[in-house]
Amino acid sequence: MAGYDEGRYDCTVMGQGFGVAGKNQTQYFGIEVLPHKRYMSSGEEFVVDAKFTRTVKLWMNSEGNVERSAARLKTLGWDGKFKDLEPGGSCDLTGLTVTLENSHRESPDGKMWDDFDFPYDGPVETTISNDNSIAAKLDRMYKPNAKKAKAETVDEEVPF
Repeated sequence: MAGYDEGRYDCTVMGQGFGVAGKNQTQYFGIEVLPHKRYMSSGEEFVVDAKFTRTVKLWMNSEGNVERSAARLKTLGWDGKFKDLEPGGSCDLTGLTVTLENSHRESPDGKMWDDFDFPYDGPVETTISNDNSIAAKLDRMYKPNAKKAKAETVDEEVPF
């Protein structure tokens, strides 16, 4: 269940390890975190009285996902050997502070869950490709002065 408001948090890493999730047994590297500070959109910061840890899953089920996950892990000090990330390995993330975004997602049974993840840091791409013909068509169809002219027509001039 959702235990935290949506937004940006500083979280302390409490644990780490590899696992699988879902019916497809999708491989991931998990970082267990405990939020300790929340950033408000106004810029204010609040200390969080956290009672629940959450797991951030870095998916390891495709070449693209492994590359994205590896890039995230390198920002945390990992040197590129996955074996080092196992609990007790030479890359212990425990105690690090990571900044994460929490959003809520609804499960098929209607329950709301926290979904902590790293903030998106890639390029912002627009998905709208402009079609110049639409604006031109609208300009031809909509003429602000045409409505004004109709409004000024006197009843005597209407041929009914």
